[in-house]
Amino acid sequence: MLEETQGPVESAHYVFERGSEAGRIGERPRSVDGALSVIDCTWSDPDDPTSTRSLWIGGMELEGAPEEFDIAIEHERNLTLFGSETITFAGRWTDARISDDTLHGMRRILDAGIEDEWSGGAQIWRREFRTHTDVSSHVAFVREDATCPDEMTLHLVLEDQLEVWELAEVDGDPRPKRVETLPPETIGTATLLARKVADEPEIIEAGQRCLPLRSAARLRPAFPLAAGRQISLPTQRIQPIQK
Repeated sequence: MLEETQGPVESAHYVFERGSEAGRIGERPRSVDGALSVIDCTWSDPDDPTSTRSLWIGGMELEGAPEEFDIAIEHERNLTLFGSETITFAGRWTDARISDDTLHGMRRILDAGIEDEWSGGAQIWRREFRTHTDVSSHVAFVREDATCPDEMTLHLVLEDQLEVWELAEVDGDPRPKRVETLPPETIGTATLLARKVADEPEIIEAGQRCLPLRSAARLRPAFPLAAGRQISLPTQRIQPIQK
């Protein structure tokens, strides 16, 4: 259905190989299993090997990791501030970008909630699983002209972040406004060795996958869901290729 509406696409399904691990900070990492689904890989300029590729992430399964890595937001979570205003956190992966065989920009909000609230202000807590900024994630291609990588070494970090919001006047109306983002606290890390086993995506997350929003936290009704691209893909499972 995606090809019918968008034209030819390159997709892929990956499994995490032996050596993949995840753990809390200060503890011995655990061996993990799982899979990563990529709905579409795009290349900004196939004639320029140095141009940027992007991966439309369909979902990730991670088995064996500590409970801090569990996904608590399947689709989205609405937080009501100041008695009436709603902020929505989208529970979907952002698209990853590949430049010079380095992957970055991949992240997902796993959980979010109100840490504290007072008259005219609030503190919001959120947990993100994202590519490590200090340890590079690398990809490898068997064919130089391929768009989806054949192997990926993903270095991800689990962070807790606090934001301060206040009730401010926006275009003459009182609206929540983020006024401060505190430094994140790293609570866990993961190294995932992903190997491509199929040239088709496997549906991992329930429901439909929509275009990434410009911001994971948004005010209703600034970015209605109907405005995004929606697709329905086959739900049959793809059997991994045995080594």
